[in-house]
Amino acid sequence: MYGTQLNWSDAQKLRQFCEDNGLQYIATTESCAGLWDRSVAIHKGSGETLHYDIDEDQDIMVNEHTIRKAKSLAEIIEYLDAAAFFPDALTIES
Repeated sequence: MYGTQLNWSDAQKLRQFCEDNGLQYIATTESCAGLWDRSVAIHKGSGETLHYDIDEDQDIMVNEHTIRKAKSLAEIIEYLDAAAFFPDALTIES
């Protein structure tokens, strides 16, 4: 999804539509000083939507809570691997 002039409530409706209809998406949110940081939401067409903090280059950032919660380095790598996702192309047939 890409829209620099998209209202937040409209973006939420679009995300919900995708989730309700099994559509994959990646949605990034730029930071707003004092309110929220940069983040990305990844929905793979089913299951839970994954949320990650990202830096200016849109690289996934692993915070202290995630590191402490992980039982091993393998779990942290698994967390990062889940973010390595690119949705299938959306094709509309008539």
